[in-house]
Amino acid sequence: MNNIPFYQKVLSQFFIPYSVICDTDKASIIGYDNTGNPRFDSGIQKSISDQFGLDLASGISRVLRCHETTFEPAHRDNSIPTHLRMPDGTSQGKPGDANKYWKDVLLPNLNDPNIDSVPIISAMNAITV
Repeated sequence: MNNIPFYQKVLSQFFIPYSVICDTDKASIIGYDNTGNPRFDSGIQKSISDQFGLDLASGISRVLRCHETTFEPAHRDNSIPTHLRMPDGTSQGKPGDANKYWKDVLLPNLNDPNIDSVPIISAMNAITV
């Protein structure tokens, strides 16, 4: 089962509004709609963006944002100030690393003037607008 497309279809069936944050993995972004939602050329990302587009036309989907390649490299990118980057180090696994990054780095710096340079923060801000 492909988790995100499965949940999109369930939410769509019951007319429940949703947003998506996903990784690009190896898929290429082939364009954006007028609100900044990407369209993908292949893989599960194409399935996600295709369903998202159908649901957007029906007023169900809201915001689609993505992390370039995956969450970890996106949050270690040089465009992010050093003190806001996800640290390298011993891995606790995907959810553990993200949770530690949130607790140790992001949460204490939510008032930092550069916090919007962090991809997950900018994605969440797009969703909550």
